[in-house]
Amino acid sequence: MWANALLGFGDHFDQVIRAFGKNSHGQLGDGTQTDAPTTLIRISFTDKLPEGDARENDKIVKVYANLHWSGALSEQGRVFLWGEAYSGNGDAQQDILSPSLLITQEGDDLFEKRVVEMALGEEHAILVDEAGEAYAMGYNMNGQTGVNDAAILHQLKPVRIQHNFPEKELQRVHNVAAGASTSFVVLRNGNVLCFGNAQDGICADGNTNFHNLHQPRQIEFDKFSLERVVQVVMGNFHAVARTDAGRLYAWGRGALGQLGHQQIEKAVASPVSVILPPHWEQEDVKIVDIRAFDESTLILLSDGRMGAFGDNNFGTLMHDILQPQSNVVEPSLVAGVSVNTFAMAQRIVFLATTDGGLYQVSGTQDYTSDPHLVYYKEGSHLKDVTINDVAGGIESTALITSKGEVITLGSNSKNELAAGDEESDSLAEPPFNNQRLVPRRAVLKAQHTFVQDKMCLSFHGLVINKDNEQQLFAWGDGTDYQLGSDQISSSDTIIQVPQASILFEKPISETIAEVACGPGLSGFVSNEGNAYTFGRGAQGLGDGSTVTRFTAKAVPLPTSPEGTKTFSKMSIGKEHFLLLTNDRQMYTFGKNLYDALGHPSVNSSTTPVLVEYDVALSTTNRKVSHISAGVNGYHNMAITDNRDVILCWGRNHMGQCGMGHTNNVPQAKSVDMTGVLQGKKFLAVAAGEAHSLILDVDGQIFTMGSNEYGALGVKSDRLQFSSPQRISSNNFPSDAPVRLIAAGARHSLAVLDYFACNSVAAFDPQVCSGHGKCSLNPTLDTSSCSCVDSSKWTGSNCEIPVCFSVSQTDTSKVCSGNGYCFQPDNCRCNKGSYGDNCENRESFCGTKCILGIIGLVIVAIFACVVGVSLILLVVITYRSSILARRASIRNSTGNGALAERYEKMLGGDEDEGVAGVELGASFGDLEGGANENDRL
Repeated sequence: MWANALLGFGDHFDQVIRAFGKNSHGQLGDGTQTDAPTTLIRISFTDKLPEGDARENDKIVKVYANLHWSGALSEQGRVFLWGEAYSGNGDAQQDILSPSLLITQEGDDLFEKRVVEMALGEEHAILVDEAGEAYAMGYNMNGQTGVNDAAILHQLKPVRIQHNFPEKELQRVHNVAAGASTSFVVLRNGNVLCFGNAQDGICADGNTNFHNLHQPRQIEFDKFSLERVVQVVMGNFHAVARTDAGRLYAWGRGALGQLGHQQIEKAVASPVSVILPPHWEQEDVKIVDIRAFDESTLILLSDGRMGAFGDNNFGTLMHDILQPQSNVVEPSLVAGVSVNTFAMAQRIVFLATTDGGLYQVSGTQDYTSDPHLVYYKEGSHLKDVTINDVAGGIESTALITSKGEVITLGSNSKNELAAGDEESDSLAEPPFNNQRLVPRRAVLKAQHTFVQDKMCLSFHGLVINKDNEQQLFAWGDGTDYQLGSDQISSSDTIIQVPQASILFEKPISETIAEVACGPGLSGFVSNEGNAYTFGRGAQGLGDGSTVTRFTAKAVPLPTSPEGTKTFSKMSIGKEHFLLLTNDRQMYTFGKNLYDALGHPSVNSSTTPVLVEYDVALSTTNRKVSHISAGVNGYHNMAITDNRDVILCWGRNHMGQCGMGHTNNVPQAKSVDMTGVLQGKKFLAVAAGEAHSLILDVDGQIFTMGSNEYGALGVKSDRLQFSSPQRISSNNFPSDAPVRLIAAGARHSLAVLDYFACNSVAAFDPQVCSGHGKCSLNPTLDTSSCSCVDSSKWTGSNCEIPVCFSVSQTDTSKVCSGNGYCFQPDNCRCNKGSYGDNCENRESFCGTKCILGIIGLVIVAIFACVVGVSLILLVVITYRSSILARRASIRNSTGNGALAERYEKMLGGDEDEGVAGVELGASFGDLEGGANENDRL
């Protein structure tokens, strides 16, 4: 959805006011309903003045915008409204394509009052005059105009808002704010009043449940605070108030941080003070303005810097210093330019800077206009399989693989992913926020495989049992019995359609050959040429009935002079069926809205009618081979038998029929074949909600129609192309032509016909181990890897490193035979080898060995020195002892002869020392004798 912007320049009443954005209700005010997504278009107010009006020099001073309507205030207090607006003159809400002056009459509350402020809600407005009185008009379902009468759904003229302050001065209004269906009035004394839809505590009345307030109710703030509230702004269901001291209060929903409190995850029904960063006060800055939209809040500081908190999922809060797309749960500064004023709309922020610049900051889009490869990762459910069929749903995708498995991704709002209970699946990735971003297997109650090239998807899906092609399986939404049962309103697993629900014309031999899905509608074609339908019957199910049913009944076969025809193909749009017969004719039934049936003479048909052809179409191009009805749409595509002409009819508001215009096409007519389609042969077509795809025999894709969601694959600011465009993208490998295409309601799908090396796609970055290129030999129909640098990698998958020109497989030579090649030119040597190529060998006793021996020798020498020293010490000690004994004998006996004899007994003179056992005994005897002469 686009936002609207209004910009004003100049200083006189015919000043240039410009706008851009969505214009479906004339909200851009240029007199048309043509969108202007990228161009500023001029709005003129000059011709809106009564002729001769004395206020012709009046000028616009303020502009306002909401989803479907816009407004402006002049310097003299007049109000202009346009878009899906209330004129204020007593008329009902209507599309007003140019600015319309709000004219009041005598007796009206606003008669001859000068308006100085205004707020636009989705369908109501709050006005303030110069005396400080507030007025409201518009839709009043929830009490948002302050009229205390629930029976009044539309307040067609501005009425004064009544409240309970008797003193005139206390009633004066300072500021107003309007949300989707809630209103705020800020009085000059700082009191804040709220009325309208009060769910999630948005009126701070202590109640977070859904309820309405049809009378203004005062919001209680901090009773001890002397500050005065001067401004209130409102997002979806949160509100923020600013005081004259620059403090902030917030209340309402807080799960995404929009209340500025990290700890608040639920709705809060009373004002809480927003804790501001301490350094803001230290820097002497003050909050001077605030804005809120959706779930986000912006803050303008007195020095021109900006702060923000709340939902940053699309980068709206411009927090490049934070983790991308993470919510900002506490007030935080935004790096960037110095801002003078700002505005928020949807996911877009407009900044007017102090240097006179105007900037538009868009949040990250949640869609892509450039085709990209669905992610293959190790263990993915798409790894090592071939995609045999692909189908696009409303906001989801389904694939069927060569293994007969169903793979889904995208939105799971109505169980269209068949996500089921995935606890037993080791690769399961349950949907987050009701969506799945990577391909995963759909869940089955019992093990089955399915026909590999027949499937369909809408809010529900259908597949055929491969082992028994009389059996149909389904999942997803079943509220219109489109799952073949009146007992199952929804299924989050793939289940069998009860066999009793399928009423085959030939129960023994008939099998299911084709399946088709639409919102609330199911159908299939059998091998016998019968077409069967079931589901919502309001627009007819082809058998003349308009009864919703769960039983699949046959559609009557059309007849011709040549006999009874049979059906071969079926496709389903939003409210109609498209069938192809065996004689290549097309039939439709259902609702003929936007000429979807290709039969202008009927409004709807409950039985098949023949599609009519434009008179300019040659008879040779009136037989077709391929058909496609718009997914959730009202246009149809077909390829003629000779495959060189594309036909289209039905709704064409976005140019999806590729004919150079946006008028509906009542009969089958040729697409513009003079441009990029000239001379082409075609394989397939696919129709989305408002866009179309064409595939030619060379594997190229052409698109046309709505590009609002990037479904055309064309990088452009243009939101629609009414002529075919060729997709050119770096993400489409030149050596992988497209084999299959499919259209979802607002997205497009293509399956590439690629070859692989070692089960890895040729265009996968990891092919050939990431070191080579996968090449195809068309003659042999084989593929092989060629390594980018054969001096570094070799092997059939380029997985073997080369070290110094020798492959790791040559173990006798790689790394000199002394190690192994770990990475290119990176050897890991065995023990005893060293060098870049392990070319050096250590000796028998290497360095460590030598050092060890030296150490041992040193220890041995040290030990020897110590041992010899000990021996010498013992000898010296013993000798000293002998000498001492001899001297003692001489001294004690005085007998020299005896001493000499003693020495001779020792066997030597005093310079010789001989020890013996006998010596000790004899010496003892001598010592111990009383009479030495007698003993001798």
